[in-house]
Order: sequence, then structure tokens, then C-alpha cells
Amino acid sequence: MGGGARLKTAVGQRGQTSPDVAARQLFSLVGARFDSTQQPQIAHRHFTQDVWADLLALAAANGVTCRIHSTLASSEQKDALEVEPMNKLALRARQSHCRNLGMRAELRRVMSAFNEIGIQVIPLKGPVLADLHYNEPGLREFGDLDFLVRPSDLERSWELMEALGYQSPYKNVNLHERYHVVFVNQKSGELLELHWRIAGPQFGKYRTGEFLWEVSKEKDYLGKVKIVSPSVESTILYLAIHAYKHNWGRLQWLLDFPEICRPENQIEWDRLEALAREQGALQPLQATFQICRHFFPQTSGPPEGHELTKQVLGRRRLERIRRILLTTATDAESLADFYRFRVALADSARDKLRLIVHSLRPTDRDHDVLRLPRWMAPLGVLFRPFRLAWRMVGGYSRQIEKKSR
Repeated sequence: MGGGARLKTAVGQRGQTSPDVAARQLFSLVGARFDSTQQPQIAHRHFTQDVWADLLALAAANGVTCRIHSTLASSEQKDALEVEPMNKLALRARQSHCRNLGMRAELRRVMSAFNEIGIQVIPLKGPVLADLHYNEPGLREFGDLDFLVRPSDLERSWELMEALGYQSPYKNVNLHERYHVVFVNQKSGELLELHWRIAGPQFGKYRTGEFLWEVSKEKDYLGKVKIVSPSVESTILYLAIHAYKHNWGRLQWLLDFPEICRPENQIEWDRLEALAREQGALQPLQATFQICRHFFPQTSGPPEGHELTKQVLGRRRLERIRRILLTTATDAESLADFYRFRVALADSARDKLRLIVHSLRPTDRDHDVLRLPRWMAPLGVLFRPFRLAWRMVGGYSRQIEKKSR
């Protein structure tokens, strides 16, 4: 759900040494470079309690707990690692694994129901991505289930979700500006996102997600249910767009690319480039490949000299991505990141303008802060730029705003 829970705020509250060690070990254990001079290395034999706590928090926030446990459990140094924190890591990995199994079963249940009433669905990310493209599917964690339906099937899909025991807080809400809704299973509390587009109206042509349907095949999933499966090129473009929307803020999203870009998938790079250009998402795709090459130098990808290997991010932006992976951004940093990444990497001037204009539209938070009478609510459009500037210059967060009211 929007990348899952962010636990990074817990890191950095005990001084600089522990978080720095934990951050470097996090990158090493998933096979990533921490910076351009450091190659991945196995973890130190002895961690302090603070390092272990920070490492576990960072692993959970980045969706790589199972991967880190697998690396440590199979290393030559496993017998030298502290028993108690390793047991805690193993417990969390087992819990994640069991949850993944439960969500696979739920995905089959939901897909069977869609099949029965004749609605075609594309499962996004999650179990299907892991099972179709990962060498070790158990290493791919997921926090919810995501399904893409055609806009014409939204009403029937909503009714089906309710029949399956899901409820959404967005019932009776105007969905014009939205591209998905969140449903909560009333028994298990698990989350499901129902999409009819893949991005909001402020994004480029790709926001409709039509390219996922255009080159797709219906196939059996785990021999039990039928799913609509996009081409590998369409899937790569979708994953890049999703990561771009969220400033590449989880290692899990970056690790999807070494898995899906393996040579055996026989990716047609020229076809992928043409698709990205046609959808107005070339720069987000180029940036994603550049980020993956920066952190995972051994990742398979477009051949050297291909247009998709073009460098679109400078050193400072790559460093900012690393900080995003390790720390929760303040509101001021988030606003800067919006222009640094989302606006700067939009393919056309029209897409850049659309993003900026949409960002100036009043939100529920603006109305909460200003508290205008309903008949004066349209004046919120005049207030929002001042509030954004106040937060940017003063470094205020939404938590501070709440306390000041």
C-alpha cells in the first residue's frame, strides 16, 4: 500500500555510529553498493544491540527482511553471529513467509471470484511478480494485494470486493481524481488495492495503464486460476513508473529489476524504449536503470550505448536516493524531492506543468489547517502556495502543524 509502512524514523535517534553501520550492512546484505567506492561485503561478526535494532527496522521498511535473513543464514559467519538477534530476524522472516503464503491463497480466492463473473484482471507486483520472475520467490515480500481492472469494470469489481468481505473507506467518495481505492478485509485486516488506472491524473499518458493490457496474455497462475499477464517489457515499464512515483524509496522496488531483467527473459530493449517513448515515460525508465546500475553494478540491463542507459541523474540526486532509502523525509525534503525527481524527470513540458498545477490544488490537510466555512472552501487554492512555502522554508512537518492547532 503505497510502499508499505515506513519504519525508518526509528533509525538515527541514538547517534550517528549505529545507524551508519546498520545502513552499510543493510546495503551489503542485499548485494548493493553503499557508495561508488564500496563493494558489497558480508556483515561484521558482532553487532551491538543498537546496530541490530536499526538493521531490523531498516530491513522491514525496505521490504528485505527475508532476503537479509537468507544471506546471513547461508553465510560462513552465521555461527559467529549473536543468537538472540538472529533468532529475532529468523522469526520475522518466518512471519513474513507465512504472511506471503496466506496472501497467495487470498490472491487465488479473489482471482477465482473475478474469473467466475467474467472480469479480466491484472495482478500488479506482489505474489505474481515473485512467482513469475524471481529465482527465489520467497525473497519477495509484499504488504498488500494490487489488482488492475478496466474502468468499465470498476462498479462490478467494487461489488465483488464487498461480497468477498472487503470494505473501503472511500465508498460514496468522488473517485474522479483517484486511480485506486484501498479495501480492508473485515476478518483478517489485510489490505487490497483495486486500481482502474496506475497513476493519478497529474501524471503522463501512461497513467491509464492501457499499455499493460495491449500486449498481454491470459495464462494459468500456479495451475489454479487464470490471470492476465502483461509482456515483460510492459511489466518493466510499470515497475519503473511505480518506483518513480514514490522516489525509488524502497530497496525492494530496486531489487525487482535484477530479478526481472535476467538474460533468460529475452527482453527486447528497443521495444521497451519505444513503449516508454510512446507512453511519455522514457526519463523515469532511464532514471530507474541508472539507479539500479549505481547500487547493483552487476544487474543485467540494456547493452552499453543503448538509449535506455542514458545518464539522467547527477551524483547529488543519486546520493539523495540513498538517503531516501535510509531515512524518512521531512515535509521540506519531500517538497524538494517532488521537483527534484517527479517534475524534473517528466518527459514533456506539458507533463511537468500538469504535475505542478495539480500540486497547487488544495488538499484535505489544507482545509484542516485553514478551517474555512464550506462556502469559502474554493479560496483554499490561494492558501496552499503560502502553506507549502511555509513548510519548505521553515522545515515544518504535518506533525508540527497538528500540534499547533
